[in-house]
Amino acid sequence: MTDAYRTAGFVCPTCPNSALREFQSRLVCDECNGMMIGADDVVTSIHELDGLSGSVSFSDATPSKKPCPRCQGAMTSAEVVVGHTRVYGHSLHCEKHGVWISQGAH
Repeated sequence: MTDAYRTAGFVCPTCPNSALREFQSRLVCDECNGMMIGADDVVTSIHELDGLSGSVSFSDATPSKKPCPRCQGAMTSAEVVVGHTRVYGHSLHCEKHGVWISQGAH
């Protein structure tokens, strides 16, 4: 017997009760257009845009009450820094699973 009201496997950390869908190795929220992307994928994606190289790091990290959609561990709110460039605003970061990129990040 199946349960028609099962909960989703992955839940958006910013939209209450919104399910995430998998797209390649990423998790995407169709409500807020946010995306959970692995740290290595962040590096590749940014360098495809800027044509440069440089490491990705996280600064100004503070604890967050938002859970990681993959492991449910608490994420931190941190600035993503690529080389010497800071990505606008703070993003949610899970040490194991990557970064939650909100729609307004640039």
